[in-house]
Amino acid sequence: TVGAPGCKACPSGLHCPGGLGTPMQEAGRWTYPMQGTACDFAVLSCRNDNQCPQGALGVCAEGREGKACNNCKEGYFPLENGTCQKCQEADLLPAIAIFILIPMAIILLSCFNMDPNQQSLNLLTAAAVTSQIIMSVQALGSIRQLSIDWPVPVKSL
Repeated sequence: TVGAPGCKACPSGLHCPGGLGTPMQEAGRWTYPMQGTACDFAVLSCRNDNQCPQGALGVCAEGREGKACNNCKEGYFPLENGTCQKCQEADLLPAIAIFILIPMAIILLSCFNMDPNQQSLNLLTAAAVTSQIIMSVQALGSIRQLSIDWPVPVKSL
């Protein structure tokens, strides 16, 4: 171990190559990077081997940081394999609908001097049904991405 007067036993959770080489962390273990010549290591266990890969001291999996690689970096979200993936850019479609289409609809209605209270019931019904269909598609898309072990009748659909 580096800077030690004589040899010391390699701490549990670290791999010591021998000689004056710097210790390496084992998969599933994490310790602060070595500062100076101190050989006192506090080795922490990670939740799984993927969060803390084998390698240099203090190394975390892609997108992870902190003690024992416990947290995802800002702008990342956790995956099942222990890594963190960068968040994608926000969807622009809702912003376009809110800030462009709705004001345009209001302007068109005011240009035609149409009173919204006098619109036909069929138009309002069609708008309500369309919005319900859009919400259903979004909900089903979210449910599809969940890792659920569905029973056989549902799984076959």
